[in-house]
Order: sequence, then structure tokens, then C-alpha cells
Amino acid sequence: MKRSISVVAVLGTLAGTAGAQTTISVYGSVDLAVRHQTNVVAPPDLGTPVGSATAMVTGYDYINHLGFRGVEDLGGGWNARFNLVAGFVPDTGSLDNAAGRLFNRNATVGLGGPWGMVDIGHQYSAGYRTMAPYEALSAKLPAVNPTVFLAPGGTTPGCRPITAGACARFDNDIQYTGVFGGLTLRAEYAFGEAPGSDTTGSAVGIGVNYTKGPFLIGATYTKQKAGAAIPPNPPAFPNYPGIARDADKTDYSFGGAYNRGPWRLAVGYAVHKADTIGGDTTIKGRWTGVTYNFSPAFSLAGAYYQVKLSTVALPVFRPDGKEKVDAGFLVARYALSKRTSLYAEIDRNNWSNGANFARKANAAEGLGVTQDGISIGITHLF
Repeated sequence: MKRSISVVAVLGTLAGTAGAQTTISVYGSVDLAVRHQTNVVAPPDLGTPVGSATAMVTGYDYINHLGFRGVEDLGGGWNARFNLVAGFVPDTGSLDNAAGRLFNRNATVGLGGPWGMVDIGHQYSAGYRTMAPYEALSAKLPAVNPTVFLAPGGTTPGCRPITAGACARFDNDIQYTGVFGGLTLRAEYAFGEAPGSDTTGSAVGIGVNYTKGPFLIGATYTKQKAGAAIPPNPPAFPNYPGIARDADKTDYSFGGAYNRGPWRLAVGYAVHKADTIGGDTTIKGRWTGVTYNFSPAFSLAGAYYQVKLSTVALPVFRPDGKEKVDAGFLVARYALSKRTSLYAEIDRNNWSNGANFARKANAAEGLGVTQDGISIGITHLF
């Protein structure tokens, strides 16, 4: 539920005597769960599993955030807008990012009109926004969903060292969104802001969705140039010393969804490639998801993901440099009201070929083991 304040903004003498109405909304979510997981290893990312672990996890089904959104009607179908979103950790009350950014989830200002919208600032990449409608779980379960490691983005400190996609956002981003009937087009350019070069650290991306009746299809492409704007490998991941963050990266994906009555079906495929020390690193992912709504309040969703990593820069565990994880999820959700819902989730992650490349909530992965997890939580939207 959004709290809105409407005011009449009287323009100054330079703008004449016209008035404009501004609507400001405060919104957000609080999500907490208790999760039990097997085969947990002690950080940093290496070693033999020491046993099971049970802990409270935050933002498990829905990212915890506090947002402020404003829209000013400029007349003639045009509007000015802003959106500021802060992520937080409700079990401690702290910000949810090590860099200490206040509005780490979104900080944009822009203009909208008959031909679309342009937003500038720190925001989700065009690729991520395009992928979400055909993601297996509609981009839910962000704490454990493997797809977040394949979404383009990542000029934010603290992102994954192998793939920039875990953050799924760009700094210094100009993004256009246009809706033309069933066609939604997104295009972006993110500045690298490197002295002496306009391209170093920059990114360009495009995403297209097309909807007709119950069917949706989509595709994305993003190219990110190496540069100082990309944070270096953090020391918390010593098992990947040969994989540099500072590398040219290419991401693309395609997929589709079918929504009819109580059913939702989704399939997709995504690839992330990085030019790394000694050769390319490639991460490929595919997914399938099914959701059935038994009633407006109760739904059941199942999903399967397979993510493969291949690199000549990783002889640490496998001479062939190939790793894989197969992940399955079953999620039940029950809405107590329009704002509050309960959820229960079980999952299995099978790490093969020494796979150890994607963090999960409340666990660093074992080397080539199977992990089972169960989570029970509550989400409140406001």
C-alpha cells in the first residue's frame, strides 16, 4: 500500500502562470525468513562442508527496500519523475550493501511523454528489466535464484567477481523505455567516467519484449567495456584468482512466458561472457518455471535451473575448467491480505564438477556437493 501526498506546484514567473500537480509516494517491503540448509561450508568459499545451518535470512522472497517516487504532470502528456530506493536488512536495521550506499537500489530522475520515458542515474539494467517477465519465478527468491548471476549490470562495488550480473544495475545510466502496443523497447548507455576515454568502463544495452494475448517473448543484449569503473576482485573470493572483474563482458538472453487463467509457464536462456586472464569465461544458464494460482490468495510455483561455468582461467578444481549447478525450487505462497503474505520454499542444489561459483543465502557452497534447503517466511508490503 503506497502513502501518497498530492500538492499543487505553482510555477515561477519564468514558467508563466501554469500549475502542475505532483504526486509523491512512499512505499517498500519487509521480508524475513528462517532457512535451514545442508552441507554448509565456512567462508571464504573454500573447504569441506562442516554440516547444516539454520539462520534468519532477509529479503528472501522479496527484496527489502524503502522507496520514494514522485511524478509531476507537465501537461500535454508529459511528466517529470524521480525514484529513490534504499535497501536495508531488517534483522539488524543496517543498509544491505557493504559500500554503504543509501539509495543503492535506485536513484534516478527523468522525463516521460507520448514517445516513452528517459531515466538517468543508478538503476536496474535494461537487460534485467526485460528478462524478469520470462524468468522462471518472475525474478522472485532473489537470495537464491540462479538467474540473478546472469542479468547484465555490475558497476556497483560488492558485485560478484566472476559475473557482474549479480547486482543487475548500472551506475551513470541513461535508459529509454517505450511501450508501443504489445511491444516494449528498452535501450541504455552507462558512462564509464574514466579520464581520457569515453568508452572505458562504459556499457550499452537493449531489451525487447512483445506481448500478444497470453504469450510473451523477449530478448536482451548488453556489451560492457573493461575499465576502472568496474570494481576489482574482492579478497573474499580467493578461489578465483585468475578471473578478473576488469574485463570486457557480453550478455544476452531470450525467453518467453505463457499466462492464461491460473497458469503461468516460463522458459529462458542466458549467456554471460567475460574476457579474462588466459582466456574467456562463459556462464550459460537455462530455466523452466510453472506457476498455478489455486485461488487469488494461494499459489504454487516450481522451477528448474541449470547454470554452467566454463573457463580456461580456472584450473583450481577441474583441468577442463567446467563447473555446473542444477537447482530445483518449489514455492507456496498464501496472501493474508493485499499487503501481507506467507511463503514456504524447498530447494535442492546439485553442485557438480567441483562447482563453487554462486553464493546462496546463509551458505557458502561445498565443492561438488548436494545442498537441500527449506525456508519459511513472511512479506509485508507498504
